[in-house]
Amino acid sequence: MKGVDYALRDRSSTRNSIRIEVYCDEIIRARDDYDGSIWMYLGALFVPLSKKDELIDKLLDLRCIKYNSWHWDKKNCPNKCGYHNWNNTEIHFAEIHRHRSKFEIAKRWLKFLVEENNKRNLGLVYFNILGIDLTKLDLERFGEDKGRDLNIYNRFFRTLIASGAKFFFSEYKRIIIENIYHDKGSQEKHKYFSLAYTL
Repeated sequence: MKGVDYALRDRSSTRNSIRIEVYCDEIIRARDDYDGSIWMYLGALFVPLSKKDELIDKLLDLRCIKYNSWHWDKKNCPNKCGYHNWNNTEIHFAEIHRHRSKFEIAKRWLKFLVEENNKRNLGLVYFNILGIDLTKLDLERFGEDKGRDLNIYNRFFRTLIASGAKFFFSEYKRIIIENIYHDKGSQEKHKYFSLAYTL
């Protein structure tokens, strides 16, 4: 999906513009065991295009658990670790407990993204998670039961993107979102999903 261009005209800044990409995840519902409230969480990663190659290289190297030097083709890998096929796999949270290599890669990625990226202020990626307390919404305002979660998700999706862009990149006069990546789904044709607007 093509992104949007946020013009932040009220900001005084010495930096003119930044180009970013946004990676979003699907709907997740959760119940708070403390008070029984039901929450929906939306997540997005914001990656400055000037840092994208560096981020990808680092994440790929972290796939190589033993040597920290990833090669897509194991024939060209100088390390010959014997674990290349195990490490060359999709990493999904629902499956990491089943495979040691997936768990190790996921752990290394999280450590890098949360600790190194933040503590060393690398600016490679920024996280925005929006939690919506569904028990405080008049759910009937979001349509029939069947499509309700999707309606809620798409109504708040703009908030997720706009709040993250403005918070993380407020020193720029212009924030240009080149692309927004999202799982394929019914969101693409949903009436609330259009992002063609300027704040």
